[in-house]
Amino acid sequence: MAHAANEAINRIISKQQPIKISEVALGEYFRILVDKEFKEDPEALLSHALFKIKQRTTISICVLPIEKLSRFISLIGHIKSKNQRIDFTDVIILACSLADEECRCLLTFDQELIQNKDINDVVKKETKDRKGFLITDRSPI
Repeated sequence: MAHAANEAINRIISKQQPIKISEVALGEYFRILVDKEFKEDPEALLSHALFKIKQRTTISICVLPIEKLSRFISLIGHIKSKNQRIDFTDVIILACSLADEECRCLLTFDQELIQNKDINDVVKKETKDRKGFLITDRSPI
């Protein structure tokens, strides 16, 4: 999964597309890399990842402004009420992407988010003013 995520992100970067990643998604990405690929030397992962991110000016950390907080909290409740089985970290990541009006795509490798009808209904309702919002496991480019 981490390898597929790296490939998708590198594909997006190579096309010079901007990437916004939430703080929670970034933390989850590091956790997965440590668990799967850098168990022996997590410090090497951090050095490698920070160096790579620093060199890529197309990557920015999404921090929701305080005025979006009530919408973000409302989205968390709405998403969780539609599907209790979804991991809370994924709920937060999805809510962050929906609360950010600039976001057009959530790149994830969690099939529960991609294929869940109730979650897709929430996404359609919450992004009706955003043409073509996607939840996908493939580079949208």
